[in-house]
Amino acid sequence: MSEEIIAMGVKLLSDAATADTFVEVPKVLTLPEFGYEADEVEVTHLNSPGGVKEYKSGLKDGVGSTIELSWVPGDTQQEALKLAATSGRVINFQIQWPDPGQTQVQVPLLLKSFKVVTAIGQKVTVSIDVKVAGAAIWDTWA
Repeated sequence: MSEEIIAMGVKLLSDAATADTFVEVPKVLTLPEFGYEADEVEVTHLNSPGGVKEYKSGLKDGVGSTIELSWVPGDTQQEALKLAATSGRVINFQIQWPDPGQTQVQVPLLLKSFKVVTAIGQKVTVSIDVKVAGAAIWDTWA
């Protein structure tokens, strides 16, 4: 039997409405990508072997991504995310996967925008641009 998991049943929770109280965000369509990318620091010197530039890993920077939701006007969690994006707040999110080990990650995300997308003949969605704003904490959920 295959051990891969599919995206059905994955949960996104945030503490946007009340700090340190995580509540599920409703109607999530896509979760944010998260991770880090290190700067390249050139450390080439006059005696670098073979005349080839040398590099070391520098500071890590969180990647940017997007959360997409089906819009539910007036929903408490979506309104809290809109307010957080308007004020440029960093919000803690938890992603919980439905794997046998109950894998969870908590990651702080800077909310950069909250955009309502309305296209003819389509459901109305929300697009929230985010950027990783700190270290991710891997754990399990119960």
